Amino acid sequence: MNYASANGKLAALNLAGSLGGGAVSGDLSPRGDVQAIRLKSNDLGALLGFAGLYQHMEGGQASLDLLGTPDTSYVGTLQVVNFTLVNEPRLSRIVGSSSGGENGQTLSQALGQNLQTERAFFDQASAKLSYAGSTLRVTDGILRGPVFGSSFNGILYNGKGQIDISGSFMPAYGLNRMFGAIPVLGQILGNGNEGGLIGITYRLDGPFASPTLVVNPISVIAPGIFRQIFSYN
Repeated sequence: MNYASANGKLAALNLAGSLGGGAVSGDLSPRGDVQAIRLKSNDLGALLGFAGLYQHMEGGQASLDLLGTPDTSYVGTLQVVNFTLVNEPRLSRIVGSSSGGENGQTLSQALGQNLQTERAFFDQASAKLSYAGSTLRVTDGILRGPVFGSSFNGILYNGKGQIDISGSFMPAYGLNRMFGAIPVLGQILGNGNEGGLIGITYRLDGPFASPTLVVNPISVIAPGIFRQIFSYN
């Protein structure tokens, strides 16, 4: 690890090592009047567990790129591939067949399908990030997996420990999103390349540890472009 400070503040930081059998590297360096932050890990689950931030992820090749200043804001992107969420309680309560969500309804129940969440594999996750004033916002968020996936936007975390995320949930995402890739027709049926023919809109808000889920089951029968009518803003 190399570290440099100026006037009592962090000026530059570079680190590299191995964790969980995978390489991890990080870099913070000045870029004119702003700072560039880059973090890469071949085992994000091990890194998050080691840092005490999250204990329900296995694997995951991750890349985080941010640009900004601590006094104003940071903006950038996050990419994660090939990871598994293991016994994630929030995912189970939101997606699984057990009671959860508003009035005891889960996304599985709204769709009439039993979606397993004990070991949920995802081949890709990505989002645009913005951090300012202790609030972390995500836009254009996509979570892709062979069994289900989701698009999402909103506040992931704020200074009061609250979450406010809304998006569309899609079962069988790998096959479902193929409809969205069809030129012209995909814009109507699938709401673009990242949409799907079958989906359900949802909103997740409240305390980050135990948020409230609101599901709109009417959106299950609506093609992608019409599903925006039922989305939560």
